[in-house]
Parts: sequence; C-alpha cells; structure tokens
Amino acid sequence: MNPIVSIIIPVYNAETFLRHCLDSALGQTRQDIEVICVNDCSQDGSLLILREYERNYQGKVVVLNNEVNIGGGASREKALQESRGEFVIFLDSDDYLESDYVETYLRAVTNSDVDVVIGGYTKDFGNRYKSYPPVKGVWGLTTYSISCAKMYRRSFLVENSIRYSRIKCGEDILFGMNLYVSGARFQTIEYRGYHYVYNTASTTNSMSADMHMERNVAAIFDEFLSERSFASLDHVEQDVVEYTYLANMINALIVYSKGCGLTEMRKRIEFFHRDVHRRFPKLADNKFIGILKPADQTAKIRLSVGVFMILDRLGLSRLICYPVALCR
Repeated sequence: MNPIVSIIIPVYNAETFLRHCLDSALGQTRQDIEVICVNDCSQDGSLLILREYERNYQGKVVVLNNEVNIGGGASREKALQESRGEFVIFLDSDDYLESDYVETYLRAVTNSDVDVVIGGYTKDFGNRYKSYPPVKGVWGLTTYSISCAKMYRRSFLVENSIRYSRIKCGEDILFGMNLYVSGARFQTIEYRGYHYVYNTASTTNSMSADMHMERNVAAIFDEFLSERSFASLDHVEQDVVEYTYLANMINALIVYSKGCGLTEMRKRIEFFHRDVHRRFPKLADNKFIGILKPADQTAKIRLSVGVFMILDRLGLSRLICYPVALCR
C-alpha cells in the first residue's frame, strides 16, 4: 500500500540536527508515510546517519545520494520524482515537526479539493521560541514563498511541472510563483507545528551582502518570465507578480545588503531601477502598492513595500538604504 504522505528532506552538512529532524518525521501520529532524504554531497557525517535510518526503517526511509551538489530545490524535485504519497511535505534537515503535523494537515484536506495547505511556523532559537502565523490570500503562495510549513497535492506539482529556481539562494520564490500562476487551490490553517531552527550555518542565515541577493532575485524573475509570458497573465496576476518582485527586491536591498557600503548601495539601487523599469513599465498602476494594502499581506511587507515605493517615487529611497549600507 502506498503511503498517503511523502516527507521530503534535502540534506547538506546537517549532522548536528539530523537525528532530531528524522525522529520528528518518523514519530508522527499518522504512520502511513514515507521519508525520502536526499544527501546533497554532505562533507560531514550526514550520509552515515541517513544510511543508519534507512537500515533501521526499511521501506519507510529512502536515501538518495547526489553525485554533485545541486542545491535544496533541485534535491526536492529529485525526491518528488521518487515519491509515492498523495501529498508531499518538505522538511529542512535542521528543522523538526510536531508529532501531529501530518495528521493536522491531512485533516485540513478532508472533503476538500485544495492543492496546497498553508500553515504558520515556530522559530526555535534554542532557549526561546517565537511563532509566526500563516500568510493569507494569494500572498501565502507568493511573498510567503517558503516551501516548508505547507502540504502539497503531489499530482498538482507533477502535472503542472512546478519547479524551483536553479539559483540556490531564493529558489523558493520561483516555486511559489509557479504555484500561483498555475492556479493552485489553497487553504490556510492556524497551525504552527513546523519548527524552524535558527541555525547560523544554514544557507539563508549565512547570506551576506557579498552574495548580491538583488541579482539573484532578478535572475529568478528572468527564469519565471522566460517560461510565463507576462502579457498572457490577467491584470490581477500581473499586479501580484509585480508586487512579489518588489517585496523580494526590497528585501534584498534592505535586509541582505547590510554593511555593503554607500558606493555599493548606490550601485544596487541603480540596478533595481534599471531592472524594474525594464520589466514592469506600468508599475505605477499596480493596485496593491500602498501602506494599508494589500489587506491580506503581513504588516511588515506591506509597510516595507509601501514606504519604500513612496520614498522612491520622490527620489528618497536612499533614506532607507544608506543607513542599512553603513550597518555593521
């Protein structure tokens, strides 16, 4: 009998957290699951741990081993092709799940036809915790682009060729945009049983100004728009795509450019202006841009995009960006 849920875990140098992660996946109240792990050329003891669990949980734990490092997104896609579950859950190898995680998400899709269930998460700082509610509306797919803390209908992902960017930092952005424009039906639940462990060595937390996240965002939207004609989208979809671009680009300028210096920040602002005007010449007509809108968006993103764009139209976006550039 096929499992109803496939839990997919990409693994890279995660030996410190991996046992806790795997134990949480295998300790679910629903046991009709499979756990597919993809070792992405780990240089620590991760593969040994994975092989141990594969031996001890034969038929339930499957280990795939990449010959070259392909990143988390491509590793998830590889596991997806091997999965058998009706539904798919993505779990990062340094995170863990509450024991009722699978059961809670499955309960949400009972008697419904949704393709994605969106939940919140809890950030684990070691000795303290902070919970984050799910993002509602279409923004739960787009600007809340994390793959984790969600459950997907496997057939929808496969039939619509939902894929990640090959850019290894921010690959979830493309995945979320593809879900949205493919018409994914979604449901939001007030559940925060995904535990995101704050790990300073993780890809996200180790990102620095030197990584040029603004160029990653531009490259990811190049991928997206090479596959989806912007002109083919309706007006609402175009506005959502533009807003998602802005949210990620402004995040790159404000969060991931910390300490880059004034000269470099000027270059990044100029890059943003060239890129946004080239892609979206009618951006001024976007109905979502504002401090008090869109209604379902988080206050943090709504204010970041709204305030930045007001100042930018006045030629004053440097008032936000320059202090960031000087931070240490």
